[in-house]
Amino acid sequence: MHDENGPNLLLDDPGGDGIHRRRFGESFIVSCVYLLLTAALTFPLCLHMGSRICGDVGDNYAFLWQFRWFSTALTELHVSPFYAPSLNYPAGSSILLNPTTLFNTGLSIPLQRIFPVVTVYNLLILFSFWMAAVAMYLLARHLALSAPASFVAGFVYAFSSYHFAHALGHLTIVSIEWIPLFTLYLLKSLQTRRPAHLAAASLFLVLCALCSWYFLLACGLMVCTTTAFFALPWRRGRSVRTVLSAAAILCLTLAILAPILVPMMLEAAGRPAVAGHAPANYPADLAGFFVPGFTSTFGMLFLPIWTRFRANPIESSTFIGYGVLFLAGLALLKGPRRAVSFWAFTLAVFFTLSLGPFLNVLGRDLRIPLPYLLVQHLVPFASVAGVPARLHVITSLCLSVLCATGVDRLFARARTGLSGMRMWAPAGLCLLLLVDHLHVPVYLSRHTVSPFYEALSRDRGEYALIDFTPRGKALFCQSVHGKGLVRGYVARGLAAQGGAFLHTAAARCLFGGLGRRDPAGEGCACDGVQARSTLERFHVRYLVYPKIASPAEAGEILAAGSRDAASGDMERLLSALSPAGRGAGPPGRAVSRLVREIREREGLPGTVLFALKARAFFASHTESLPYNTISPFVPESERTVRDQWSLPVVYEDGEIRVYSADFGTGSRGFTDPTGGRPNR
Repeated sequence: MHDENGPNLLLDDPGGDGIHRRRFGESFIVSCVYLLLTAALTFPLCLHMGSRICGDVGDNYAFLWQFRWFSTALTELHVSPFYAPSLNYPAGSSILLNPTTLFNTGLSIPLQRIFPVVTVYNLLILFSFWMAAVAMYLLARHLALSAPASFVAGFVYAFSSYHFAHALGHLTIVSIEWIPLFTLYLLKSLQTRRPAHLAAASLFLVLCALCSWYFLLACGLMVCTTTAFFALPWRRGRSVRTVLSAAAILCLTLAILAPILVPMMLEAAGRPAVAGHAPANYPADLAGFFVPGFTSTFGMLFLPIWTRFRANPIESSTFIGYGVLFLAGLALLKGPRRAVSFWAFTLAVFFTLSLGPFLNVLGRDLRIPLPYLLVQHLVPFASVAGVPARLHVITSLCLSVLCATGVDRLFARARTGLSGMRMWAPAGLCLLLLVDHLHVPVYLSRHTVSPFYEALSRDRGEYALIDFTPRGKALFCQSVHGKGLVRGYVARGLAAQGGAFLHTAAARCLFGGLGRRDPAGEGCACDGVQARSTLERFHVRYLVYPKIASPAEAGEILAAGSRDAASGDMERLLSALSPAGRGAGPPGRAVSRLVREIREREGLPGTVLFALKARAFFASHTESLPYNTISPFVPESERTVRDQWSLPVVYEDGEIRVYSADFGTGSRGFTDPTGGRPNR
């Protein structure tokens, strides 16, 4: 059954193909159970599929724009979808380096013929949870683990904090469903070297890459570590065959992806200033593996800790779970040595890589160099990725396998123990795992589109907007009104491409010198006459600014919803997490003082109750999330437009305020797109 000359990886039948026939019925039942768990653990998403969107108002809306643009480009215009003429108006923008998640985008095109685009997005999020659990279950079963242990493996992998955190808007990183199947056929390929297994491993690696280019990096590194584990100690015949099999998988994968990868590499090489995130700013904090993040139901109890992490709350959500730690530790101590050694080795490698170039503990950079520095310098174009914490996905996969192995060892001991242990061990285990992986209610945002954008869609004129609506929402609204956007929300490269307008004095007043400190608050060098002339020359007709809710308003919302006197504490919490509050010192300190005061006043039960209420508030008011604050230059820019340029307000509602760049007299004079007076 196993290759005695190589490591025993627990594959029960390395030469077998697909799901064993005797397990088809079992797998179908397990899939149905996972479907019910997906609906329950992502509650209340299934109740608001068309009216709300999973996550905050941010990156998720950028993917909605992408869905619509790819569908329009491919099915109506018959042009390349990797160039968007509506962005960086009037020059247009390449989106080759954007996280396009081609698998999800391609799947969305036929689905958009049936469902609204918001429903399509939510369906893809739910699919990632369900399919990730099923795929991990199949991998565990092929590793000769029992059905209950394999079920736990799928549960732990699919419903981890890492997965829920990225469900707030990273459709790329949330699509982890194909990694377990790639791992399965990678192991089969290196053990059997059958062409069919090599092809299957390459196919699933292609699917991983088409979900996220980060996964191509992570899985490529996994091929290297797995090959090293198989090939060492070096034995000429066996080791050479192992290396050749791994090389065949990578070469076949790159050949399939070449039509996309080659243009991406050429564009990245041609514009070296275009880079991704700085790896030093997005490491996994060592403490983050042991502290529930803000997506956890109980995460607000640990808010004074995770607000100190260097990376934002999404990227730093790497909580493993105490039940998973116990079971994985049991597997390492009591599991089959040769079987566990591979997963422990891979876990150690990716755990270390996810910590980034330097070790961070509670937000402090200890300047201890780590192996990611080598990856950053040796792997081509790794700098375009730049978020080491996202390599935690492989750590999560290894922990799921070890956790399942620990379940088998625990049940084996329970069967030989007392009757009470046989009854309580599974119940206690299930409860602990459920608490670790509880993230309800999930974060949802109300899906609304201002009537202003709907009115613009009926205007056939050709002109552009400057839209400061946060992140991806402005991009999505472009798919509604159809006008050009000055700049736009593209992950990599838009500012580097730069249109002529972005280098004018008016643009420097609006955008803060293209990333430098905004001079608007110190007096703009461009007066109103010059501004109008510049805006007219570049056909910019409207400037759109978001309404910004204050912490006091958020406290009023909480009070109206719960009629709770603790809304004052909530206002203090939001103030501490706002940019103004951060100016007084690290937010963790202010939050710690607040929690200490609540504990002294209300006791531990009151503190827990406040934490749960704060968690529920953030889940239903994602605009108040700690990392989701408006950049300070936006209100400064609006003050310039209002006070120095004296542009008139032509539309206002609960979400936006619109200023007009009045083009003066003549045939191109301004007309109100809403067909009436401003809505005050």
